[in-house]
Amino acid sequence: MTNIPFIDIHTHHHRNASEEPCVSVINLFAEDDKMPASRKNTFYSMGLHPWHISSEKVKTGLANLEQSLKNKDIIAIGETGLDRAVDTPMDVQKTVFEKHLLIAQDIKKPIIVHCVRAYPDVVEIYKNLKVNLNMIFHGFGGNLQTAGSLIRHGFYLSFGGDLMKPKKNAAAIFKMLPKVNIFLETDESEYSIGEIYHQAALLMEINVDELKKIIHHNFLNCFGKLI
Repeated sequence: MTNIPFIDIHTHHHRNASEEPCVSVINLFAEDDKMPASRKNTFYSMGLHPWHISSEKVKTGLANLEQSLKNKDIIAIGETGLDRAVDTPMDVQKTVFEKHLLIAQDIKKPIIVHCVRAYPDVVEIYKNLKVNLNMIFHGFGGNLQTAGSLIRHGFYLSFGGDLMKPKKNAAAIFKMLPKVNIFLETDESEYSIGEIYHQAALLMEINVDELKKIIHHNFLNCFGKLI
């Protein structure tokens, strides 16, 4: 057995996996103005989610984000992004997303992206701003063509509970993707990160220890040597 831990790249659960060692990147909402105490093997991302955008929350949220980034445990910006399934006007979402990209570029941290039916828009904004960032599309549920387009830009795709559902795009395309572009996550699912790793390894037809090495390698490439 390898001593490499599971890595949960995006979660809303304020706990670590109990069955085996786990490194977690816990999502924090910038408008909440709350920073948990430091914990071993626990890091954070912070951003304004497109579901929660309002004029008041944007102002206070961005101010809190920039202040909170002084904390070394925040290793990524987000989740932030674009969502065509919510009522918030797309031009407002794009403006807020652009601000996150520029902050991430300034402090040289990866960005965790929430994207629903807006992948071309995200890529267009990224290219127009001429930033150079490690971007992780969390909970990826697009098709193989979309995955290929994002990967050609060097982006990472993260997969979670949908790997457990054979009819979902995630389960169908996962094993076809380059290993250097993948992460795994629990997000808000009821599955543990261990269960998701085991399902991912089954889909890839490799063992869990080999998958741990792949994800650990990707983490080092994306975030540097933090673990």
